[in-house]
Amino acid sequence: MTGQNRFWEVDALRGVAIVMMAIFHSLWDLVFLGVLQMDPYAGFWGLFQKATASLFIFVAGVSVALYTQSHPDGYRTGLLKHGLRIFPFALLVTAFTLIFFPEMPIYFGILHMIGASIILSIPFADKKMPAILAGIIICITAFINLQSFSIGPLWILGLSAPGPALDFFPLLPWIGMMLLGVGTGNYLYCTQKRNFSFRNSGDFEKRFSPLQFLGRNSLFIYLSHQFLVFPLAFLISWLI
Repeated sequence: MTGQNRFWEVDALRGVAIVMMAIFHSLWDLVFLGVLQMDPYAGFWGLFQKATASLFIFVAGVSVALYTQSHPDGYRTGLLKHGLRIFPFALLVTAFTLIFFPEMPIYFGILHMIGASIILSIPFADKKMPAILAGIIICITAFINLQSFSIGPLWILGLSAPGPALDFFPLLPWIGMMLLGVGTGNYLYCTQKRNFSFRNSGDFEKRFSPLQFLGRNSLFIYLSHQFLVFPLAFLISWLI
């Protein structure tokens, strides 16, 4: 998100999420190509996938807070524009999967969810505890089988199953992670400075500069990484 103070640790955490995403998608590709016989959404790897998405969305929430602090008078319009700017990229993902994976298209994946959640989080963008409490309450819905309600038109909320999909991130419970990030960001950086300190910050900043690079270019990497990862997985399947 442009036009905000950048903190290297936020970029680095987003970079960690990018690395985790690439690892999981590499695993998924190997399963898809028949190299591995397993369910990538079960057991450890299922938890790994959820942890990856949670970190990605949480850091997006922190970025919402940082943007709000940098634009105290115009953050609502800015966040609305930023959320809307994500949707064309999300629609590219939808179009790609409709063409190449028509039996499992992505209609509401993580990009769709982040774009919508940025917009929906605007009322909480300058809040601390209200954002955290709302996030906790919404995250609790993760332990409820919301799809059992089978309210067809509300599948984006997670109140019904959307059908087979490569990726599906309903607003419930995932917007809860966004709000947790918003509240946490407003606590930790409420004066556009760190409200905490750690030793040897400069050394850590240099050491984690590759992760910062990934974090600063996360959208491009998300959209393009499979063009590298999938051919490598295909080569492995061919060699085996």
